[in-house]
Amino acid sequence: MSGFSEQWLQLREPIDARARSSELLDALRPTLSANATIRIVDLGAGTGANLRFLAPLIGGRQQWLLIDDDPDLLAAQVPAITSWSDQIGARCQTKESGIDVVADGFACSVEAQRMNLAGDLGALELPKQCLVTASALLDLVSRQWLERLIARSVAAEASCLFALTFDGRLALEPSRTDDDLVFENFNAHQRTDKGFGPALGPSAAPVVKDLLLGNGFAVVEAASNWRVEADRLFQTELVQGWFEAAKAVAPQAETRLSEWYRERRQQIEQQSLLTTVGHMDIAAWPAAS
Repeated sequence: MSGFSEQWLQLREPIDARARSSELLDALRPTLSANATIRIVDLGAGTGANLRFLAPLIGGRQQWLLIDDDPDLLAAQVPAITSWSDQIGARCQTKESGIDVVADGFACSVEAQRMNLAGDLGALELPKQCLVTASALLDLVSRQWLERLIARSVAAEASCLFALTFDGRLALEPSRTDDDLVFENFNAHQRTDKGFGPALGPSAAPVVKDLLLGNGFAVVEAASNWRVEADRLFQTELVQGWFEAAKAVAPQAETRLSEWYRERRQQIEQQSLLTTVGHMDIAAWPAAS
Protein backbone atom coordinates (compact mmCIF):
# COMPACT_ATOMS: atom_id res chain seq x y z
CA MET A 1 0.00 0.00 0.00
CA SER A 2 1.46 3.34 -0.99
CA GLY A 3 -1.54 5.67 -0.96
CA PHE A 4 0.08 7.96 -3.55
CA SER A 5 -0.68 8.66 -7.21
CA GLU A 6 1.74 7.61 -9.93
CA GLN A 7 2.17 11.27 -10.90
CA TRP A 8 3.23 12.24 -7.37
CA LEU A 9 5.64 9.32 -7.15
CA GLN A 10 7.24 10.37 -10.44
CA LEU A 11 7.62 13.93 -9.21
CA ARG A 12 9.21 12.99 -5.91
CA GLU A 13 11.53 10.19 -7.11
CA PRO A 14 14.46 12.46 -8.14
CA ILE A 15 13.92 14.61 -5.01
CA ASP A 16 14.02 11.49 -2.85
CA ALA A 17 17.15 10.22 -4.57
CA ARG A 18 19.01 13.47 -3.88
CA ALA A 19 17.91 13.45 -0.24
CA ARG A 20 18.54 9.83 0.70
CA SER A 21 21.58 8.62 2.58
CA SER A 22 23.65 6.05 0.70
CA GLU A 23 26.11 5.76 3.60
CA LEU A 24 23.71 3.65 5.66
CA LEU A 25 24.28 0.78 3.25
CA ASP A 26 27.93 0.65 4.32
CA ALA A 27 26.76 -0.26 7.82
CA LEU A 28 24.37 -2.90 6.47
CA ARG A 29 26.74 -4.39 3.91
CA PRO A 30 28.51 -6.96 6.16
CA THR A 31 25.14 -8.45 7.13
CA LEU A 32 23.75 -8.40 3.60
CA SER A 33 26.85 -9.97 2.09
CA ALA A 34 26.43 -13.07 4.28
CA ASN A 35 24.15 -14.52 1.57
CA ALA A 36 25.10 -15.17 -2.06
CA THR A 37 21.74 -13.75 -3.13
CA ILE A 38 20.39 -10.80 -1.17
CA ARG A 39 16.63 -11.13 -0.73
CA ILE A 40 14.79 -7.84 -0.36
CA VAL A 41 11.16 -7.22 0.55
CA ASP A 42 9.98 -3.70 -0.33
CA LEU A 43 6.80 -2.62 1.48
CA GLY A 44 4.54 -0.06 -0.20
CA ALA A 45 6.78 -0.28 -3.24
CA GLY A 46 4.75 1.91 -5.61
CA THR A 47 6.36 1.85 -9.05
CA GLY A 48 9.71 0.55 -7.73
CA ALA A 49 11.63 3.74 -6.90
CA ASN A 50 13.24 2.11 -3.86
CA LEU A 51 14.63 -0.65 -6.06
CA ARG A 52 15.93 1.86 -8.60
CA PHE A 53 17.81 3.73 -5.89
CA LEU A 54 19.13 0.76 -3.91
CA ALA A 55 19.92 -1.97 -6.45
CA PRO A 56 23.06 -0.33 -7.92
CA LEU A 57 24.29 0.61 -4.44
CA ILE A 58 23.75 -2.84 -2.93
CA GLY A 59 25.38 -4.63 -5.85
CA GLY A 60 25.72 -8.38 -6.38
CA ARG A 61 22.84 -10.80 -6.89
CA GLN A 62 19.51 -9.58 -5.58
CA GLN A 63 15.99 -10.98 -5.40
CA TRP A 64 13.29 -8.33 -4.90
CA LEU A 65 9.65 -8.69 -3.86
CA LEU A 66 7.73 -5.44 -4.45
CA ILE A 67 4.55 -5.28 -2.37
CA ASP A 68 1.76 -2.77 -2.89
CA ASP A 69 -2.04 -2.74 -2.80
CA ASP A 70 -2.60 -0.31 -5.68
CA PRO A 71 -3.17 -2.22 -8.96
CA ASP A 72 -2.31 0.83 -11.05
CA LEU A 73 1.07 1.24 -9.37
CA LEU A 74 1.76 -2.49 -9.63
CA ALA A 75 0.97 -2.31 -13.35
CA ALA A 76 3.36 0.62 -13.72
CA GLN A 77 6.30 -1.23 -12.18
CA VAL A 78 7.47 -3.14 -15.27
CA PRO A 79 7.48 -0.13 -17.67
CA ALA A 80 9.12 2.05 -15.00
CA ILE A 81 11.84 -0.52 -14.30
CA THR A 82 12.33 -1.18 -18.02
CA SER A 83 12.78 2.54 -18.72
CA TRP A 84 15.28 2.83 -15.85
CA SER A 85 17.19 -0.20 -17.13
CA ASP A 86 17.54 1.44 -20.52
CA GLN A 87 18.76 4.66 -18.91
CA ILE A 88 21.54 2.90 -16.98
CA GLY A 89 22.53 0.63 -19.87
CA ALA A 90 21.33 -2.58 -18.21
CA ARG A 91 19.89 -5.66 -19.87
CA CYS A 92 16.25 -6.20 -19.02
CA GLN A 93 14.03 -9.24 -19.58
CA THR A 94 10.37 -9.51 -18.67
CA LYS A 95 8.93 -12.89 -17.77
CA GLU A 96 5.67 -14.30 -16.48
CA SER A 97 6.70 -13.92 -12.84
CA GLY A 98 8.30 -10.47 -13.12
CA ILE A 99 11.39 -8.89 -14.59
CA ASP A 100 15.16 -9.49 -14.54
CA VAL A 101 17.69 -6.67 -14.70
CA VAL A 102 21.39 -7.31 -15.30
CA ALA A 103 23.88 -4.44 -15.16
CA ASP A 104 27.54 -3.88 -14.44
CA GLY A 105 27.90 -4.56 -10.71
CA PHE A 106 24.49 -6.05 -9.97
CA ALA A 107 21.77 -8.37 -11.17
CA CYS A 108 18.28 -8.45 -9.73
CA SER A 109 15.22 -10.61 -10.18
CA VAL A 110 12.04 -8.67 -9.44
CA GLU A 111 8.58 -9.96 -8.60
CA ALA A 112 5.48 -8.06 -7.50
CA GLN A 113 2.77 -9.01 -5.07
CA ARG A 114 -0.52 -7.28 -4.35
CA MET A 115 -1.18 -7.14 -0.62
CA ASN A 116 -3.10 -4.88 1.73
CA LEU A 117 -0.36 -4.37 4.29
CA ALA A 118 -2.73 -2.57 6.63
CA GLY A 119 -4.96 -5.60 7.06
CA ASP A 120 -2.89 -8.56 5.88
CA LEU A 121 0.48 -8.06 7.56
CA GLY A 122 0.10 -11.49 9.13
CA ALA A 123 0.21 -13.02 5.65
CA LEU A 124 3.53 -11.36 4.82
CA GLU A 125 6.27 -13.95 4.43
CA LEU A 126 9.77 -12.68 5.14
CA PRO A 127 12.62 -14.88 3.88
CA LYS A 128 15.27 -15.74 6.45
CA GLN A 129 17.96 -13.04 6.75
CA CYS A 130 16.31 -10.83 4.15
CA LEU A 131 16.35 -7.05 3.98
CA VAL A 132 13.02 -5.43 4.84
CA THR A 133 12.81 -1.99 3.30
CA ALA A 134 10.28 0.78 2.81
CA SER A 135 10.38 4.37 1.65
CA ALA A 136 8.04 7.11 2.92
CA LEU A 137 5.83 4.60 4.70
CA LEU A 138 6.44 4.44 8.45
CA ASP A 139 5.06 7.88 9.32
CA LEU A 140 1.73 6.61 7.92
CA VAL A 141 1.45 3.55 10.17
CA SER A 142 0.46 3.06 13.79
CA ARG A 143 2.74 2.02 16.61
CA GLN A 144 0.88 -1.28 16.92
CA TRP A 145 1.37 -2.06 13.23
CA LEU A 146 5.05 -1.15 13.45
CA GLU A 147 5.52 -3.39 16.49
CA ARG A 148 4.08 -6.29 14.50
CA LEU A 149 6.37 -5.60 11.54
CA ILE A 150 9.45 -5.47 13.74
CA ALA A 151 8.42 -8.68 15.50
CA ARG A 152 8.16 -10.36 12.09
CA SER A 153 11.59 -8.99 11.19
CA VAL A 154 13.09 -10.35 14.40
CA ALA A 155 11.66 -13.81 13.70
CA ALA A 156 13.17 -13.74 10.19
CA GLU A 157 16.56 -12.47 11.46
CA ALA A 158 16.06 -9.70 8.91
CA SER A 159 17.86 -6.41 8.49
CA CYS A 160 15.88 -3.23 7.91
CA LEU A 161 16.29 -0.07 5.86
CA PHE A 162 13.52 2.48 6.29
CA ALA A 163 14.01 5.60 4.18
CA LEU A 164 12.42 9.04 4.07
CA THR A 165 10.38 8.84 7.24
CA PHE A 166 8.83 12.28 7.72
CA ASP A 167 9.86 13.82 11.06
CA GLY A 168 7.66 16.91 11.26
CA ARG A 169 10.23 19.54 10.26
CA LEU A 170 8.85 21.93 7.65
CA ALA A 171 10.21 25.27 6.50
CA LEU A 172 9.65 27.78 3.73
CA GLU A 173 11.91 30.63 2.70
CA PRO A 174 10.90 33.40 2.76
CA SER A 175 8.90 32.63 5.90
CA ARG A 176 5.43 34.04 6.63
CA THR A 177 3.37 34.52 9.80
CA ASP A 178 0.85 31.80 8.97
CA ASP A 179 3.46 29.16 8.18
CA ASP A 180 3.12 27.85 11.74
CA LEU A 181 -0.68 27.66 11.35
CA VAL A 182 -0.26 25.49 8.26
CA PHE A 183 2.55 23.35 9.62
CA GLU A 184 0.90 22.63 12.97
CA ASN A 185 -2.35 21.55 11.36
CA PHE A 186 -0.60 19.55 8.65
CA ASN A 187 1.36 17.66 11.31
CA ALA A 188 -1.88 17.06 13.21
CA HIS A 189 -3.38 15.63 10.02
CA GLN A 190 -0.34 13.36 9.64
CA ARG A 191 -1.32 11.68 12.91
CA THR A 192 -4.79 10.70 11.67
CA ASP A 193 -5.61 7.16 10.56
CA LYS A 194 -4.17 6.38 7.12
CA GLY A 195 -5.56 2.84 7.16
CA PHE A 196 -3.07 1.36 9.64
CA GLY A 197 -4.59 2.85 12.80
CA PRO A 198 -3.62 6.22 14.35
CA ALA A 199 -0.54 7.24 12.36
CA LEU A 200 2.78 7.94 14.03
CA GLY A 201 3.23 10.98 11.82
CA PRO A 202 6.05 13.29 12.92
CA SER A 203 6.96 11.02 15.86
CA ALA A 204 7.64 8.01 13.64
CA ALA A 205 11.44 8.23 13.39
CA PRO A 206 12.21 8.16 17.16
CA VAL A 207 9.56 5.47 17.71
CA VAL A 208 11.06 3.31 14.95
CA LYS A 209 14.53 3.72 16.43
CA ASP A 210 13.43 2.91 19.98
CA LEU A 211 11.50 -0.18 18.91
CA LEU A 212 14.40 -1.49 16.86
CA LEU A 213 16.86 -0.97 19.70
CA GLY A 214 14.43 -2.58 22.13
CA ASN A 215 14.21 -5.65 19.92
CA GLY A 216 17.95 -6.26 19.75
CA PHE A 217 18.88 -4.41 16.58
CA ALA A 218 21.94 -2.28 16.01
CA VAL A 219 20.72 1.01 14.54
CA VAL A 220 22.22 3.85 12.51
CA GLU A 221 20.34 6.87 11.18
CA ALA A 222 20.89 9.82 8.88
CA ALA A 223 18.91 12.86 7.82
CA SER A 224 17.37 12.75 4.34
CA ASN A 225 15.82 16.19 4.03
CA TRP A 226 14.17 17.62 0.96
CA ARG A 227 15.46 21.06 -0.06
CA VAL A 228 13.68 22.13 -3.22
CA GLU A 229 13.41 25.36 -5.18
CA ALA A 230 12.48 26.31 -8.75
CA ASP A 231 10.45 23.12 -9.25
CA ARG A 232 6.93 24.31 -10.06
CA LEU A 233 5.19 20.95 -10.44
CA PHE A 234 6.66 19.35 -7.32
CA GLN A 235 6.27 22.39 -5.08
CA THR A 236 2.72 23.00 -6.28
CA GLU A 237 1.70 19.45 -5.38
CA LEU A 238 3.50 19.66 -2.04
CA VAL A 239 2.11 23.01 -0.95
CA GLN A 240 -1.38 22.11 -2.10
CA GLY A 241 -1.17 18.94 0.00
CA TRP A 242 -0.18 20.96 3.05
CA PHE A 243 -3.04 23.40 2.44
CA GLU A 244 -5.69 20.73 1.97
CA ALA A 245 -4.58 18.79 5.05
CA ALA A 246 -4.44 21.91 7.23
CA LYS A 247 -7.88 23.00 6.01
CA ALA A 248 -9.33 19.58 6.86
CA VAL A 249 -8.05 19.87 10.44
CA ALA A 250 -8.83 23.59 10.93
CA PRO A 251 -11.79 24.54 8.69
CA GLN A 252 -12.41 27.59 10.87
CA ALA A 253 -9.12 29.03 9.59
CA GLU A 254 -9.94 28.54 5.89
CA THR A 255 -9.73 32.26 5.03
CA ARG A 256 -6.23 32.61 6.48
CA LEU A 257 -5.13 29.31 4.99
CA SER A 258 -6.44 30.28 1.54
CA GLU A 259 -4.57 33.57 1.61
CA TRP A 260 -1.40 31.73 2.63
CA TYR A 261 -1.89 29.26 -0.20
CA ARG A 262 -2.49 32.01 -2.78
CA GLU A 263 0.72 33.79 -1.78
CA ARG A 264 2.77 30.61 -1.79
CA ARG A 265 1.48 29.65 -5.24
CA GLN A 266 2.57 33.03 -6.56
CA GLN A 267 6.05 32.47 -5.16
CA ILE A 268 6.23 29.05 -6.75
CA GLU A 269 5.32 30.53 -10.13
CA GLN A 270 7.99 33.18 -9.62
CA GLN A 271 10.48 30.47 -8.60
CA SER A 272 11.23 32.36 -5.41
CA LEU A 273 10.31 29.71 -2.81
CA LEU A 274 12.69 27.34 -1.03
CA THR A 275 10.98 24.31 0.51
CA THR A 276 12.51 22.14 3.23
CA VAL A 277 10.96 18.94 4.57
CA GLY A 278 12.65 16.88 7.26
CA HIS A 279 13.06 13.11 6.89
CA MET A 280 15.15 10.43 8.54
CA ASP A 281 16.66 7.25 7.09
CA ILE A 282 17.14 4.37 9.51
CA ALA A 283 19.14 1.17 8.99
CA ALA A 284 19.15 -1.73 11.44
CA TRP A 285 20.45 -5.28 11.69
CA PRO A 286 20.41 -7.99 14.37
CA ALA A 287 23.09 -6.91 16.85
CA ALA A 288 24.11 -10.51 17.48
CA SER A 289 25.20 -10.85 13.83
